[in-house]
Amino acid sequence: MISQLKFVVLNLLCLAGASQFPSSPNGLTTIQSKLDRGVTLSFKETNICETTPGVKSWAGYVHLPANKTEQRPFDVNTFFWFFESRNSPETAPLSIWLQGGPGVPSITAALGENGPCIVNKDSATTTLNKWSWNNNVNMLYIDQPVNNGFSYNDLVNGTINQLDVSHSGAVNFTVHDFSTSPLPDATKNQTFFAGTFASNELSQTFNTSANAAIAAWHFLQTFTQEFPAYTPSNNKLSIWTESYGGHWGPTFAEYFSSQNDLIANGSLSSAATPLEVDHLGILNGCVDLATQIAFYPQMAFNNTYNIQAINESAFDAAIAAVPKCLELAEQCRGAVAAEDPNNTGANQLVSKTCAQAAQECFHLVAGVDDTLPGRDVFDIGQSFTSSFPPKWAAGFLNSGEVQSALGVPLNFTGQSVSVAEAFIFTGDFARPGNLENLGKLVDRGVKVSLIYGDRDWQCNWLGGENVSLSIPSSESSSFRNAGYAQVQPNTHGTSDNIEAFVRQSGSLSFTRVFNAGHQVPFYKPELAYTLFSRAMADQDLATGTINLNSKTDYSSSGPSNIFSIKNPPPGTNEPVLAGTTPRTSANISSICYAWDVMQTCSGPQIQLMAQGKGIFQDFILIGYQNSNGTTTYFNGTTSTGSTSTTATATIGAGTKIGMSNLGVWVAIIGAAALLL
Repeated sequence: MISQLKFVVLNLLCLAGASQFPSSPNGLTTIQSKLDRGVTLSFKETNICETTPGVKSWAGYVHLPANKTEQRPFDVNTFFWFFESRNSPETAPLSIWLQGGPGVPSITAALGENGPCIVNKDSATTTLNKWSWNNNVNMLYIDQPVNNGFSYNDLVNGTINQLDVSHSGAVNFTVHDFSTSPLPDATKNQTFFAGTFASNELSQTFNTSANAAIAAWHFLQTFTQEFPAYTPSNNKLSIWTESYGGHWGPTFAEYFSSQNDLIANGSLSSAATPLEVDHLGILNGCVDLATQIAFYPQMAFNNTYNIQAINESAFDAAIAAVPKCLELAEQCRGAVAAEDPNNTGANQLVSKTCAQAAQECFHLVAGVDDTLPGRDVFDIGQSFTSSFPPKWAAGFLNSGEVQSALGVPLNFTGQSVSVAEAFIFTGDFARPGNLENLGKLVDRGVKVSLIYGDRDWQCNWLGGENVSLSIPSSESSSFRNAGYAQVQPNTHGTSDNIEAFVRQSGSLSFTRVFNAGHQVPFYKPELAYTLFSRAMADQDLATGTINLNSKTDYSSSGPSNIFSIKNPPPGTNEPVLAGTTPRTSANISSICYAWDVMQTCSGPQIQLMAQGKGIFQDFILIGYQNSNGTTTYFNGTTSTGSTSTTATATIGAGTKIGMSNLGVWVAIIGAAALLL
């Protein structure tokens, strides 16, 4: 199917040649839902990550039983991590963070992107984040749809073979009964990780954004009723999301609104809580295939960094394929309208039509496999083997101590095979409705903020800008007539340090952030925090001085087009032409990290690890074992000490050994973690 789709933000797969079975959670409080029969909430207070004195946080699950009438013939155990506001939590607004994928957990964002802490390079300790979004907002991170991150339907023991990659690009999972068969022998096969996981069966997760929205509504019904102190009295909340969140956000917000209507007219229980979405923020979102597809070849050929990743003939061929792509997308739209208007994914013919549209569009127009050879699709300014944004959250979340603190019964993985493939099979990426839903939200007065880092290719700002101009709403005309204004920092800096431009009219805004990739808060933490804070305070994004509730006709002023504003590629003032070696950002050193091998490690490094020769310190490759028993370190030193094959296999990733007084970690890593 669509092996080209690559929406994983952090592919955090497990270490090979090792095993870890989390202990049974303890210290949990479990309560029954006041609204839904059979729904329970289990949680515990946490004291990791958010260590600001007096600030509380909780982690836990909402346990939702199977319900076939809601396209859910399986149990859903959805993991959350909640952080109260550092300031006045009792009156602070509530915001939900949803990561993309589809099938990527949200809690990694809490550990470095926009949450209370940043995991350090040792993958074991954290530093408080001064630009955390919970400074003045109660933040709720949810791992959804079920079977990604720490969420699960059923728990099973099994192995991940990191060389066994599915057609979707994700690494496969195999169920094993270790009571009757032994653990994998790492001395013979060094590419396995044994542990406890979600079942990862294709039929045991959601397959469309619309189906996922139903479970999210039930989750929030339970959470808001059992944590009423953090639910604003007006029941308003915001949704902020990223990447495939361009599908989550509009779909979820519109579904919540439709449920509110049913509550109001008595069709739903009066005990249900109206969920009034007041703000929707989408960061580098892939929102609508037909609206964004043509900008993939443009971003590769003619971008604002003078990076030419494809030649002119390849660009022309891709553009020539756009009409065929749009024709297929229109066939998908027609099939959905006629046979599956609620986007349940139940009609196989509709799903096949939409899946074909997505597949052909990405093959013919985006040409992912050939468009950015050697480049990071999430940051065209970096080489593919890049180590930024850092991946340290992977090692942190697979620590037994951390898992115990969170009360989780399974290992952490950063990409769900079942979710990714389920959404591919229904063609969810090509299904229509997101633009229309955004228009409905704008017309209801919901503040919609589209924010894009301009070095991302995957969900690039050119396509994002076209989305903003294509939203059908009463604001459409005034938004198109608005100009781009510089985003002024809170420190009242001068135009000499411009980091972003924003076009805004009323409740709709589009922001282009300079020198940022797919995950803007990693690149520009203060700016991202400023934009988030202004949006949440109903202020204009350019200055933060205009109250939009008072000045409802506000429009930004400035040029109508800002493509002419260009920047040099990272670390150079020269253009980068097609066929040249991409440069890694000057301030980013390439680090081969054991938990994200395929994105951070070179081919020779992967080969060393697949042969069991890698030497790691804090999961970072620092050297290798030679066949003569000596050890070579990348700092240029050589040790005559050696580690036996048996000892190495036993050590895996979990035992510290002494070697020339370095106190290194030895880990056997397979060719892991293909980036989806």
